[in-house]
Amino acid sequence: NRFMKIAQIVSTFPPYHGGMGNTAYNFSKYLAKLGHDVTVITPTTAKKDNPAEFKIEYLKPLFSFGNAGFLPQLFWRLSEYDIIHLHYPFFGGTEAVLFFKKFKNPKAKLVLQYHMDVVASGFKSCFFKIYNKIVRPQIIEIADLIICSSFDYIK
Repeated sequence: NRFMKIAQIVSTFPPYHGGMGNTAYNFSKYLAKLGHDVTVITPTTAKKDNPAEFKIEYLKPLFSFGNAGFLPQLFWRLSEYDIIHLHYPFFGGTEAVLFFKKFKNPKAKLVLQYHMDVVASGFKSCFFKIYNKIVRPQIIEIADLIICSSFDYIK
């Protein structure tokens, strides 16, 4: 057995209530129990949780909007990890992971956990359509493994 350094990249994390953060928490807890060195990297929140089983690194977003936090500094934080596990969608974090894998370390192992499609109306709808045409196909293309909760997302 080879133990690995694993980064869990997620836009929200407990104590914030949400599916992506809870999934990242449970993955991290289980991987740490197996002996892996797990670090969750997430935007800074008002409330911070520090479980004993794994580390949490809170990064201050350059700017944020809702659950999206632009974390360009994430690009420089990823080199030390054997596996990067990105919980998608993460507006502001996905781009740093994409640039890291494309331009800094193409051999980095990327696990993409596809949680959901993003939909909205009005201006957000336009933004999501552009994002889904430009960023989503690129992050899917460079992922070494894609995990999703439903066969509908595989299609």
